[in-house]
Amino acid sequence: MCKAYMISTSITQFTSSIFLFIMSADRYIAVCHPISSPKYRSPFVSRCVTCIAWTASALMMLPVLLYANTIEKDGNNKTSCIIEWPQENYAGSTTTFTLYSLILGFAIPLSLISCFYYLVIRKLQTVGPKTKSKEKKRSHRKVTKLVLTVITVLP
Repeated sequence: MCKAYMISTSITQFTSSIFLFIMSADRYIAVCHPISSPKYRSPFVSRCVTCIAWTASALMMLPVLLYANTIEKDGNNKTSCIIEWPQENYAGSTTTFTLYSLILGFAIPLSLISCFYYLVIRKLQTVGPKTKSKEKKRSHRKVTKLVLTVITVLP
C-alpha cells in the first residue's frame, strides 16, 4: 500500500502540473489561431494528449516506484512510508530528487504557462485597428482585462 500511495500521489501531482500547461497551450491555440485550432482541438487529439501526459508523469516518477518503501522507526513497531534511496549518497539523493521534482513538476510548467499567457496577452493587444478613439481603446482595455481575469480565475 505504501508504494501504491506514494506512486499515485506523485503521478497525480505531476499530471496536474502537466494538465495546467496543456490547458494554457489550448487557450493559446484557441485565441491566437482560431482558424486552424479546430483540427488540433478534436476529441482524438485530446485523448492522445491525455495519454501522453499520464505516461510522461509516470515515467518522471519512476524513482518513486523504485525506491518507495516502508521502514520501521526506532524499534517501537511504528512504520513510516518514505522514499528510501540507496545508501551510497542518501542526503544527496533526497536533495537531487527534490530539485528534480521542483524543476520538472513546477518550474518548467510554470514557465511554459507564463509564456503561453504572455503570447495570448500580446495577441489581444495587437487585435483591432491601429488608430482608435479613446472610447474604443477603453473598451479594448476592458475586454483584455476581462479575458485576463477569465484566464487567471479558470484553471
